[in-house]
Amino acid sequence: KWLIHMFFVFYKLDVMFLDQEMAIIDMKKSIWPFSVHLHKGLAKYVIELEDGSLDKYGVKIGDRSARRFNRTSDSVFISSAI
Repeated sequence: KWLIHMFFVFYKLDVMFLDQEMAIIDMKKSIWPFSVHLHKGLAKYVIELEDGSLDKYGVKIGDRSARRFNRTSDSVFISSAI
């Protein structure tokens, strides 16, 4: 399970949940500031992106994510389950 809280985050984020092979198994678009989202899936990694990035890059469930983003211009944060 993953709990994403947006406490003291003052902008919306897009979030991708990935399995051990870096395939996208779930996505949440435009998570609002000061909100909480609980993901009950079997994700191994979570990637937080700038709001609108999922639509900008046409990301879909099943895609392998890492190659789509230009790391010099897009804000990307990757977190791993222990």
